[in-house]
Amino acid sequence: MTTTHLDFDKAQAKGLRLIRTDKNPTAGLMIIVGINMGLRVSDLLTLTYGHLRRNTITINEGKTGKDR
Repeated sequence: MTTTHLDFDKAQAKGLRLIRTDKNPTAGLMIIVGINMGLRVSDLLTLTYGHLRRNTITINEGKTGKDR
């Protein structure tokens, strides 16, 4: 049986590394936001830089239709 498991620490480190090395800071930020907010990839892709610059983010989840 195959399981999907995300190693939080490794993913967080990868996101920070992408930001610090300036290789792909946008992807690094999306990784960190996605992990901490528990968002699906499809919901992450709807976010813009402007969303992330605000004090609060309200997102409508695509699968469930709930606001977060």
